[in-house]
Amino acid sequence: VLNPIEEFWSKLKTGVKREILTTSNSLTPRIIQSAYLFTARDGQGWIRHARSYFPRCILEEPML
Repeated sequence: VLNPIEEFWSKLKTGVKREILTTSNSLTPRIIQSAYLFTARDGQGWIRHARSYFPRCILEEPML
């Protein structure tokens, strides 16, 4: 994954899907609760991961 935003959404969705959403639950509080689990370290890791691909991108290497 090159884009740190994709990793952010992946972690958010995992938090939202952790428990089954029933009709008595609301999605918005579940999203907010999941967002509170993010740390600066998460963001730094995602950016570090993306940066590790920069040399390959510059050389236009295939990444699949």
